[in-house]
Amino acid sequence: MTSALVVKEVVCSGQPLQTRGDAGNQDGGVFPTENAPTENYEEDHKMKRLLISTLMAALMPGAACLAAIIVDVNKDVCNGTGQPVFGFKIVLLGTPTVLSHYDGFPNGWRFAAFSQTVVAAAEGQTTILQWSQPRSAGGAPEPVPLPGNEWVHVGYRLAQPADVLEAYWTNESGMLVPGGQIRQPGQFFEWEDGTIVVTIKNSLRDGKPLTVRVFGHLFWGSSMSLDSLNRNNPSLNDGDLKTVPGAEGDITLDHNVSKTFRVQVPVSMLADPGKPPALLLVKGDPKKESFRDFAQFYREPPKVPAVSQGVLVVLAALVLATGGIAIARRPRHATI
Repeated sequence: MTSALVVKEVVCSGQPLQTRGDAGNQDGGVFPTENAPTENYEEDHKMKRLLISTLMAALMPGAACLAAIIVDVNKDVCNGTGQPVFGFKIVLLGTPTVLSHYDGFPNGWRFAAFSQTVVAAAEGQTTILQWSQPRSAGGAPEPVPLPGNEWVHVGYRLAQPADVLEAYWTNESGMLVPGGQIRQPGQFFEWEDGTIVVTIKNSLRDGKPLTVRVFGHLFWGSSMSLDSLNRNNPSLNDGDLKTVPGAEGDITLDHNVSKTFRVQVPVSMLADPGKPPALLLVKGDPKKESFRDFAQFYREPPKVPAVSQGVLVVLAALVLATGGIAIARRPRHATI
């Protein structure tokens, strides 16, 4: 019986080899191919790896922008200190990027100045958001202390969530006013296949338990502006809010303890990936006497990664160079 020759290519130590055997018996010796490249093989692959690495480096920053996560937090806070105050501070853990801020209603109590400062603390790097120079509802040009029992509306937009370490009313020197603490939790959000996972956490520096109430949530087809996230917005009345599963009643969190909830996104809002919905979560102190917090979580619509003209020129040059080297190294056969 005549046996047929079977040849197959394998790679060993960076050099292509061939194995030879019978069709009925695949066992056989291993020998180099007749035209197999030797020292040029690794160099050609190095050029290819360089090209791929450069392409990935050019596209990764753009790819990271495909699903940007935005967190808006607006707070209606009441001056319950019993004395005039001159500002308000919120201390966040870390150095989150503050994309924008809101300083109060144009026709109500508001602040004329805002600052953001990074300070080293026992917890590590912290970011202090400070509102100052209050203005009265009458529009007086000079700062006027915010009287007791008055409410003001402040907010900020973050590129990523952050723990809340402190929030308090300040005097003219920017220091804590006695009784000026506004105790509130931080919030974190994650998107999991049509479900938004919400976590609230007590990270307050005083180390005491914190009791809050989640008043409800809403979904919107698109995000609201910062100035719309407030208790005067008729769309955010308690009667229109939907209960968050597992968040009924008062919630007490010990220090550094968190609680997680899951909110299912309506199927109708998942049909168009270019228009991701926004989740609005409303919470505050159970008696609604000191603060009411409006948090908005949403993903920006997907974006196509942008590659600069300069990067394209470099990539084109690498492609041409790699192709030229490969052609130059290709085995030449004599013509007859």
